Amino acid sequence: MSPVKIDYFGKESKIDKIGHFAVPYFSLTTYFKLEKMRISDKKINRITQNILDLIQSDKNVKVLADKLTLEAVIKSVIMADLKEEDLIEEEAKRLLDQHANIIAGGNMDYQSLLNKTKRQIARQKGFIL
Repeated sequence: MSPVKIDYFGKESKIDKIGHFAVPYFSLTTYFKLEKMRISDKKINRITQNILDLIQSDKNVKVLADKLTLEAVIKSVIMADLKEEDLIEEEAKRLLDQHANIIAGGNMDYQSLLNKTKRQIARQKGFIL
């Protein structure tokens, strides 16, 4: 899906992935991180609508695309972010599986190690969890 161009405080910008568009009081990344992974289509649609409403109600933002296009791009961005987070979790699990014997014998909390590994992988990829 192509990015949607917007005019934000007189400066052209685009919405193409989470974190690349934020208004002073609202960050897409922050908003999505309030939701847990593996969310339903109904929740994704509600989040999409909330973001669309916020963008359209901000007098400093002029959307340079029609509403349906903007809605489709927002939903696409959400889905891409969730997919990337799933991929990071899978990679973290694979890394931990390689050291399962050490983890099992070392009195270590798997969930804590998984979260730390996910954060490290995300940081290396420049992805915000």
